[in-house]
Amino acid sequence: MARLSKFIIVCLFVVFIVGCSSKSSNNQPVNNNIDKGKAETAIIESSTFNNASYIRSYTSKGQAVKETKINCVDVNSGFLSPVKVGNKIYTNSIGGYSNRSKKVVEFDISSNKYNTYDIAEGIFSVAANENYIYTTNSPPKGSIITKYDMAKKSKEKTLNVQGLVQHIILNGNKLYTFADSDERDGTLIISVINADDLSTEKSIRLKSDQSVFDSVIYKDDIYFSHMISSDGNSPSYVVSKFNMKDYTVSDIKLKEGCPDHLKVYNGNLYISHYNPMQNTGNKLTVLNLTTGEQKLLSFKHNLMQIEVQDNKLYACDDKNMHVYKVDSNFKEINSFKIMDDRKDYRIDGFFLMN
Repeated sequence: MARLSKFIIVCLFVVFIVGCSSKSSNNQPVNNNIDKGKAETAIIESSTFNNASYIRSYTSKGQAVKETKINCVDVNSGFLSPVKVGNKIYTNSIGGYSNRSKKVVEFDISSNKYNTYDIAEGIFSVAANENYIYTTNSPPKGSIITKYDMAKKSKEKTLNVQGLVQHIILNGNKLYTFADSDERDGTLIISVINADDLSTEKSIRLKSDQSVFDSVIYKDDIYFSHMISSDGNSPSYVVSKFNMKDYTVSDIKLKEGCPDHLKVYNGNLYISHYNPMQNTGNKLTVLNLTTGEQKLLSFKHNLMQIEVQDNKLYACDDKNMHVYKVDSNFKEINSFKIMDDRKDYRIDGFFLMN
């Protein structure tokens, strides 16, 4: 598929979300103490039509604890996995056609305060450490990787690269980028970039499934998911593995298509199967990373996003949060409503508060 066609897919994805629903600003949140209790999950409620989003935290029993108003449009646009660095969460903000956004949102879990950083228009993916934010955005041709200094509140360096970079991940002083090529040949470009000076250390081009949406690091490997197959039309049935030592890539064939979010817990890779274009997908693959054994589970609701922690699987759809015990049966512990009645708003994912 041509690069333009893939960019159209991303644009249509944003349009779908709409249908469902350089300067730093230190914005103080509006906190409403709704109910007492220890927060466990935090829901991102956002809008393309309104220049405000909300982060609302809940106890394990589903009681609302705090609500923080974010003066920013489209927080966590595209159902990304928010990036956690210590007590801080980082995610993007894209905006609609009439109110485009250049912001990355930083949310402090311990204080319920936030900052926004103006970095680039149309940010697809975010990575961060204690001092810097890394973003990727795509102008009409190629993509731009930006390194942003949070203390100085300014861009430190940018790097122009080929292809449509849809996903980045940071490991130490190495930034890994995943791009669909500009050619019509189903080529994926994986680049290893020095995070200090943004110099490219290695670039690998290979025939592969396309549109990398999520990744997770386990030992020496980066596991990453694809939205579509190499033909550019059918859904992917593959999760790929990139070895950070020898730069080799191997594919793991799955029983279910549309692999989306990835999480590693106790030596298992948890893979949600969800098609964001159609808002459908209720399957979960549990892949044993030692034996290669796969277990495919079905749920009664969509798996829009997942997190795994403390023997619990957290999964949200567009209206509710569901919590399951991680064992052979995945018994549901609790479920509760997370969508309120605000007009033109939608659930854009969640993160854990500990």
